[in-house]
Amino acid sequence: MSHLPSSAITNEFAYNRFAPGPFGLRAQMGAMATITLPAASGADTGSLRSATTLELRTVNGNTFNVAVRTE
Repeated sequence: MSHLPSSAITNEFAYNRFAPGPFGLRAQMGAMATITLPAASGADTGSLRSATTLELRTVNGNTFNVAVRTE
């Protein structure tokens, strides 16, 4: 995810932002964004329809889940 183009991240706020980092994504506290992930090469798009959540983990080990929208 560290190689995502900036066009894949639509930040909601001017100062608290998500951005690609050296080891993945980085975000300032309070950041909110829509992140569009590319499909894996050779991915079976039928299997993506069964994905319903994405688990995110902070550097502190905290986790939270968000619904995944496939289009």
